[in-house]
Amino acid sequence: MSVMQVFHGVGLRSKILFISTILLLQVGGLCFAYWVYLDATERTSDSAVVWAIGSLSVPLLPLGYLLYRHRIGGRSEPASRRERVVGTLGLAVVSGFIAASMLTPPDPFILAVYLPVYMFAASPVSYWLVWRHGYARLRRRIGLVHDDEQRR
Repeated sequence: MSVMQVFHGVGLRSKILFISTILLLQVGGLCFAYWVYLDATERTSDSAVVWAIGSLSVPLLPLGYLLYRHRIGGRSEPASRRERVVGTLGLAVVSGFIAASMLTPPDPFILAVYLPVYMFAASPVSYWLVWRHGYARLRRRIGLVHDDEQRR
């Protein structure tokens, strides 16, 4: 099915909503990939660029990075404000997209309507995970912490 067939008979507001949702997904994906790059760089990974590009290309790779990153090494500095902002935004968009994909009918226009709602709903959890050290607590609980980070 071509783009023209999808948009045939759809109003201007629906087209704008659909295109803005696509742009929102792209921005969220770029934020998440940038966060992966910043985190991998801070951990002195030789493959920070590969992790970032892979995060854009392979949908489940960021999850793999989150599970693998304790093996790269510990951080020398805590996350910067920029790193936390892009991490929170990227996590909220990605989480909202996953929730909207699982909980709405398989229609791109319905997804476009509900994605901002689910993204907004995922924002407090993303904030807790990133700004309130929720992710660090979860990692410590399941043992995914590098030796350098264990001492802090």
